[in-house]
Amino acid sequence: MATAGELRGPDAAPPRRTPLIDVVREVAVAAEKARDHELIGMWYAFGCETLLGGPAGCPFDVAELADMPAVQDLRAVVRRTDALPIAQRSPYAVPVEFTDHHDLEAWWWQL
Repeated sequence: MATAGELRGPDAAPPRRTPLIDVVREVAVAAEKARDHELIGMWYAFGCETLLGGPAGCPFDVAELADMPAVQDLRAVVRRTDALPIAQRSPYAVPVEFTDHHDLEAWWWQL
């Protein structure tokens, strides 16, 4: 509609793409307020490859992830709510024993 000239103004601009990790942070913050630790753990269980990457995997290293506000906030919520054991029981969780010490997934599971 915007291309055809039928839609004008701020609504004509395409929506901004929101990274999945930003959405998950907001869900986790809301779930913490609602005391829904299961929901927090379920989302955290998807891991950094899914939440920050895509088909090619996570394009960031551990230092970059550690500096991201959304990652910092999500990990803080997981720590405060003790949702890590819930996440570790998920079928989507990567068992820590199968990760390299410096691997992104190993870092993800070490809060």
